[in-house]
Amino acid sequence: NNPIFKDQLGVFNKDYFNFYLNRNNLSETELINISKNIISNDVIISTVNSQSYIPSYFTNNILKKRDLVRKAEVYIFDGAGIIIKDKISEDLIRKKYEQIKDSLLTPENRSIDIVAIKFNKFDTFSISEEQLKETYNLNKDLYKEIQKKEVYQPIFKTENEANKFLESFNKSNNFFKELNSYNINKEDIYLGNMEENQFEGKALEYFRNLNTKNISEPIKSSFGWKLIYINSILNQKTKSFAEVKAEIEKDLRTEIKNEKVYNKANEFYEVFLKNKNFNSTIEKLNLNSIEVKNISLLNLKDKKKKIDIDLKENELAKILFNLTENDISDTIEDKTGIYFIHLKKINKSKIKSFIQAREEVLNIVYEEKRVERTKQDAEIFNKELASLNNPKNYKNSSIFRYFKTDWVTEDTRLNKNLEQTIKNVIFSTKLNSFSNIERADKFKFFIVRPIIQSNKIIQDKELSNIDKVNQNLAFSINEDIMQAFLTDLKRKHKNEINKNFLNSF
Repeated sequence: NNPIFKDQLGVFNKDYFNFYLNRNNLSETELINISKNIISNDVIISTVNSQSYIPSYFTNNILKKRDLVRKAEVYIFDGAGIIIKDKISEDLIRKKYEQIKDSLLTPENRSIDIVAIKFNKFDTFSISEEQLKETYNLNKDLYKEIQKKEVYQPIFKTENEANKFLESFNKSNNFFKELNSYNINKEDIYLGNMEENQFEGKALEYFRNLNTKNISEPIKSSFGWKLIYINSILNQKTKSFAEVKAEIEKDLRTEIKNEKVYNKANEFYEVFLKNKNFNSTIEKLNLNSIEVKNISLLNLKDKKKKIDIDLKENELAKILFNLTENDISDTIEDKTGIYFIHLKKINKSKIKSFIQAREEVLNIVYEEKRVERTKQDAEIFNKELASLNNPKNYKNSSIFRYFKTDWVTEDTRLNKNLEQTIKNVIFSTKLNSFSNIERADKFKFFIVRPIIQSNKIIQDKELSNIDKVNQNLAFSINEDIMQAFLTDLKRKHKNEINKNFLNSF
């Protein structure tokens, strides 16, 4: 019943099934055991998993903290724009190079072969009239037309108006005449030939039971009170062979073509696994390959154009950099065909020479000096804080900046543009006290002083939801219980039943 084993007509296909087993290196018994393990896991977990009770005082304290807002003074030293005028000697650059050269690596790159088994290459075959008729006779149920009813749906503002129209119709038994007397344009209320699945609720009930020239009772809707009138019925019928011949041929051609492609892919996979010789495998099976050289994470975006498989960049990266030399990927399928990637060669990363890395090292030296200068200014300011009457007017540093925040929450509900690092320090520092010197990014250091706080600023619609908090806490606790359960099993129970159970996760 698994849909991945079914063909275009929804029928179990043994070739698809065998291809799946070979691709994943599984036997039929192993696949059944995996399915059993999944069911067993679900049963065991359901006995352990429970909705934990969260005490109200615990939840309320979390809500109180989440909905707390503060204002703070922020003293920032930002050295990103500092110009270092110091002359950097060649000896200093070489010394720094020796210290960090193990991290100055050329990127690893890989060379691959791509085998493409295209659907359009297996389209040169004919299908006989007998094959088409046989497929038609075996699958007649697929070519049945569902019953349709021609529907008109007038809508009235009130139930009283709808009932008046219904009363008039019952007297005249002429729907379109009554439409004219009520100045309703029949084109405006025409729904066309409708099927059951296009209705729901009361409307579905009436649609099923009404016959030709019948009308429903008023049905309340969001637009008013509507009536359903059935003008004619197109009964269910089976399309003739002539009507569906082209459709059958198209589906059958796709199925045969896909089967040929899957068989070829399966054959390639089996032959390669047997001889582990890529060149002889593609030669034996009369396949072509495309070589793409020197792929790294840095140039993957450009190389992807040449690889020409409909994959996202991150998916392609996972495939390329998880392969070992002379290994092939699992099948990769897109709308044009099935592909294999063969890893031909890995060029390992290596330490850059001093000449290659000199500019990079020089930039690192300048950055370190910039950071050092910025931190020194922040430390001097911090030492002088106790003696400063008005710290916001500090003049002894060209990179100093002061600002006062508006109301801030620790999450993004208020003041979402303020850096999260600064927010975290604002809420972890005692009210009316200065924080330690903290680092916001590479060149930015800061000190904060929370000056006021409140639990009454957040508006009702932005308040934390107690149900969501409870749900998240319960989920977290259940996760902890499950991990504790598995850990205890691993430590205390060594019998084969528990071993097999743990290995099945």
